[in-house]
Amino acid sequence: MKDILMTENISKERAWYGPFEYLLAALILGLMGMFFWAIRGTGGYGGSAGGMLAGLGWAMLWYGLSCHGGQPRHRPYGTGHIIAAIMLGITVGGLTGYGVYVSWVNGNFLMGVTGATTIRPISSLPGFAMMFLCGLHWGGVTGAFMAWCAPQYPVSKQAWFLRIGTGITGAVIAYFVAAYLPQLFLPFYKEGIYNEENRDCIRAAGAIKNILPHVGLYIGFLAFECIRKDWRAVKVMLIMGIGFAMAFTLGAFWFRCEGAMPWWKFWEMSIGLGGGLSFGFSFYLLNEADEKKHSVLITAGERYFAMGLVVLLGIANVVASGYEGFSRLHKLDLPTSMRFLVTLGLVVIVIIAYLFWLRRSKERKSSRSHVRIPLLPTGAISMILGLIVVSGYLVSMPKNISSNIILLTIYTICILVSVVFGGILEYRSRI
Repeated sequence: MKDILMTENISKERAWYGPFEYLLAALILGLMGMFFWAIRGTGGYGGSAGGMLAGLGWAMLWYGLSCHGGQPRHRPYGTGHIIAAIMLGITVGGLTGYGVYVSWVNGNFLMGVTGATTIRPISSLPGFAMMFLCGLHWGGVTGAFMAWCAPQYPVSKQAWFLRIGTGITGAVIAYFVAAYLPQLFLPFYKEGIYNEENRDCIRAAGAIKNILPHVGLYIGFLAFECIRKDWRAVKVMLIMGIGFAMAFTLGAFWFRCEGAMPWWKFWEMSIGLGGGLSFGFSFYLLNEADEKKHSVLITAGERYFAMGLVVLLGIANVVASGYEGFSRLHKLDLPTSMRFLVTLGLVVIVIIAYLFWLRRSKERKSSRSHVRIPLLPTGAISMILGLIVVSGYLVSMPKNISSNIILLTIYTICILVSVVFGGILEYRSRI
């Protein structure tokens, strides 16, 4: 891959990706997404911690491919801001849960009471509908953050207030819908079974109050961009939202394989594949270089936030959560205080190493900008992706490896094929 520097000669760098290269890029994002999302939810990578791992991985791939394809500064979504947008967007999605709806997809409504669980038959449609909504907000909010990196028209401070306000309004409306019209989403609600005695019912009701505000937030952001007629923003939000929604929904058919094979992980990998291809489709349609429309200036926000704080936060999370997951997997019986100190020590080492690299990394000044630019070169991107891969294996390899051999084999195939595709891209760049 090529390191794209902010120099006076940047306009000489060509954007060389064609349809075949964009296809390879999409496949890399999809195959590596299978690995990212399979690790998300494993060991210490639950909830937002797992979302941050997957988001950091996709962010590094997107940014690296933007640079490798040529003229990243002229690509709408080729700047450093996209790193923060992707990582934080996927992280926000991790604030919601969806495991309670697995049984619904199988046509089983669980009513868990102390010492017993009652199963009632229901249609699978409510379960698939909830999976669709969960994927819609997960990819949609990420798409909204991505859209903010490259508005087609200038956004004033007043417009920013309206943009955020529209999203919050959508979230508030959705919450009140979930709170006052729960019968629209919860089976058998009128029977009065959603009480403290039925833990599964309470869990399902709580999950809806969590998921719907995220959906409302996405719809609010989308409505604002429609009003502004920023159709590129609308496109990326729709592609990401619908792409993830379809991945969640279609992947849920794995639930019907319960009891045979590691069906849950196969579902997770289906989400990662569909989500990664959504990124790839967005990359192909909306991230083509255009010298006439996009600025090459690097801002301080890119340096200190997107390429600095956000990347550092993601790396620290991978290390700390990975250690936690490894400790659980291998039952390391360390006292809580000792585990905390070890985790803190690992994070401190990461911070020191990152700051040292930031200081030592090459910096150049543009004749058009006084901001000094820390590079995020291919080597750094590769090291971060390598850290994610190593951490993923560490939390997935029990002492009896044969018990997890199917998943480990699939992980390895996804990574190796992605490396091969990356090698093909590198070879074609030299032709």
